[in-house]
Amino acid sequence: VHISELAPARVEKVTDIVKEGDIVKVKVLGVDEKGRVNLSLKQADPNYDSSLDKRSGGGGRPSSDGGRPRGDRRSSGGYRGNNRR
Repeated sequence: VHISELAPARVEKVTDIVKEGDIVKVKVLGVDEKGRVNLSLKQADPNYDSSLDKRSGGGGRPSSDGGRPRGDRRSSGGYRGNNRR
């Protein structure tokens, strides 16, 4: 079960919702081209309403900076062009 399918709201850590060895009911969402089974814990809940899903609004990850602009990201170091080996 992908972390995004554990609960309607943002999940900080998987272990906040489930622990290894827990038996849970899930909904099978489908099987991808590699044969992997896609499961959902939140959609298995009979009270789940996708219109209330906080993830369906803006897409992407919530920012930790309160939505402030990032500015020039190149000045912070890290990856610098095509110099990977």
